[in-house]
Amino acid sequence: MKTKLFLLLLVLCVLSAQAQHLSVKGRVTDASQEAIIAANVSLWATDSTLVTGVTSDAQGKFTLNKIKAGNYRLAITFIGYQSEVILLKLNNNLDLGDVQLQEDAVSLGEVTVSASNVLQRVDRQIILPTESQLKRSFGAYDLLNNLGIARLQVDNFTNSMSVSGGGAVQTRINGIKVTDKEIAAIRAKDVLRVEFIEDPGKQYGDDELGAVVNIILRRRETGGVVNFQLSDSPHTLWGENFLSAKFNYKNSEWGIDYFNKNGKYHSRLESHETFHLGDRTIDRIKEGIEDESPALSFINNLNLTYNLTKADKYVFNAIFRNNLNNAPYQNELNRMWAVGSTESIYSYVNNHTSSYSPALDLYFQHTLPHQQSIQMNVTGTLIHTKNNRKYKEYKDENAPLADIQTLVDGDKRSVIGEAIYEKSFKDVKLSGGARHYQMRTENEYKGSNPTTSKMDQSQTSAFFEVQGKVKDFSYAGSVGMTRAWFKESNESHAYYTFTPTVRLSYNMKKAGFLRYRFNISPAIPSLGSLTDVEQAIDTIQIVRGNPLLKTYQQFTNSLSYSYSKKQFNANLSVRHQYYDSPIMESIFVEDGKLILKDENQRSFQSLNAELMVGINGATLFGLKDFLTLYASGGYTRSWSEGLEYSHTYDEFYYSVMAQLQYKGFSLLGQFRKVQNNFFGETIKKNENQTAFMAMYAKQNFQAGMGVLFPFTNNYKVGKERISEVAPFRSETFVKETGQMLILRVGYTFEFGRRHKAGNKGLNNSDTDSGIIDMQR
Repeated sequence: MKTKLFLLLLVLCVLSAQAQHLSVKGRVTDASQEAIIAANVSLWATDSTLVTGVTSDAQGKFTLNKIKAGNYRLAITFIGYQSEVILLKLNNNLDLGDVQLQEDAVSLGEVTVSASNVLQRVDRQIILPTESQLKRSFGAYDLLNNLGIARLQVDNFTNSMSVSGGGAVQTRINGIKVTDKEIAAIRAKDVLRVEFIEDPGKQYGDDELGAVVNIILRRRETGGVVNFQLSDSPHTLWGENFLSAKFNYKNSEWGIDYFNKNGKYHSRLESHETFHLGDRTIDRIKEGIEDESPALSFINNLNLTYNLTKADKYVFNAIFRNNLNNAPYQNELNRMWAVGSTESIYSYVNNHTSSYSPALDLYFQHTLPHQQSIQMNVTGTLIHTKNNRKYKEYKDENAPLADIQTLVDGDKRSVIGEAIYEKSFKDVKLSGGARHYQMRTENEYKGSNPTTSKMDQSQTSAFFEVQGKVKDFSYAGSVGMTRAWFKESNESHAYYTFTPTVRLSYNMKKAGFLRYRFNISPAIPSLGSLTDVEQAIDTIQIVRGNPLLKTYQQFTNSLSYSYSKKQFNANLSVRHQYYDSPIMESIFVEDGKLILKDENQRSFQSLNAELMVGINGATLFGLKDFLTLYASGGYTRSWSEGLEYSHTYDEFYYSVMAQLQYKGFSLLGQFRKVQNNFFGETIKKNENQTAFMAMYAKQNFQAGMGVLFPFTNNYKVGKERISEVAPFRSETFVKETGQMLILRVGYTFEFGRRHKAGNKGLNNSDTDSGIIDMQR
């Protein structure tokens, strides 16, 4: 009897345990029964609480384990396909078999998946990292470098990115705008896909962006994560350090991010300047005294974040940013003499700059019935800036020949508001939105030329866009209007700009993918250029603001062809940009002084062609995924047409990156002939970049060392002005940067499982202090 009772209890325990550990499995496919890799599969309770989630594997399969019996909602999503939602009443293990997703012609346009998992879209590339690429990468920058995205230049040492052809790179995580340092804290294995958006336009809050990199992370639930990365030089004061912590509970996520960057260096200037000042010409040489020209700077950023997400209903996101920058001294001591003379004097610049910029960014997205949504974003920013610049010329330091001081105390307040509405139909997606930017600055200039400047500026824009697809063609078109307004004292102006955009793409199947884009965007004068203020740089040069500056239009045409096959990929792009009446510097003589002033000139245009080829994760010497190699080269021709000048400039540039990988060890080498910047009458010359890095990574830990500019003991940048009135050439050398050794260590600690914060689609920020630029 006791034995029978024991067996009965044992059976009941087993059944109870099984009831507490049910599973759901299946396979995600498209309409042709092909597996969909990295689809998001999530299980939600009836109260919309996320229970668990996974992504489909290389065969499209997924399994959800350890589920209690009950009622659930299973959601399967993947970009470019319509979401599939299945209601489950779970009391036994369940095998769903094949779950077929229907292609969403509107959200993705025409999609081509290559062997290297590159998906092409009318306005972007979507890269799904392969298993090999993830294994060969520890952090996000490692992964981005291994992906070899055309036109995107990744610097693993400084954790930064740039894009060939000009323009800044905006970085995002799950659609939310972040700093490049926050990208550095991402582990490669958490990345589901990377979206690379070229010439992104108004929806991303900046008309002058060159590209957007949006990293989509793996779905997580409750728990938290703490990670840090330290990059420091052992032989000089230089470092970039990052600490991040996030905690999740139910539908909420709290986070704190801290970033610190510091540097100390000594620079040396060598320049040859000529000034044609009417009845006299000054031709002089400057030679820097390195040991007497130190610079020290500190950057500290602290962000507090909160995210509340209710699945398929709404997303609320709040960020409180605090940016504190302090450069207590940036000194420059030079010896100057006239060409042919043996007598010399000294020029000395002492510059102290500091700023504090708090900002509150609030975002809300609401999903409406019938495939509708609305997004709203409001950002308020305060920028308080202090700049103290002293300039002296002397033979005897106690008896200066010239003593010029400029002290600027500036405050800027701004509010940015934006709203976008979207509606999807079967084959077409419609969207429209409006954005308003209102700002006010109050800058007090003290010192040799005291004055006070008060300025108001606003920018209002609206747009309407339609997207769709017809067979192998995808299209998107938008029309918009921007109004820019400025007022200082009794001077006020308003300008209107028409901003259309056309995007077309053609899927050539196995032959590749073709994409074309045309857009017109406005360029708004900065408050620093508009201010009715003038300040002396030295005894010869004066920088002057111009309140009569007008908004101008930028016309961009771009055509690109992409091809991928297995581990090989290539991209050819051609871009033409034309600026009508651009704001560029004018240089003229007035009362024996040289005046530097921004004005609307005639035109500026550039033609750029670039080819990139690469092989990713090739097997060599029997070692799988051992070699990754990318090479690119380009040519740019520019035409600058001023009111009083006309110039052309030609340049070739190229880069090579090679990486060897064996288990957890990697060796990276890269060389880049950096593209110079030409605009107006000024050429800014960059140093060619050479770097080597050896790294070891295992699970959540990474350590390594590298060297920047190993073949030179001086980092060098140059500047050339090709003006007939005041031509000059200069080179600045920084001895600490040459042959700089960098040590890096990073670690991530996780507990529990993280909740996936909802995606944020609108992002606005303000960084223009409104102070006149003295760095000419």
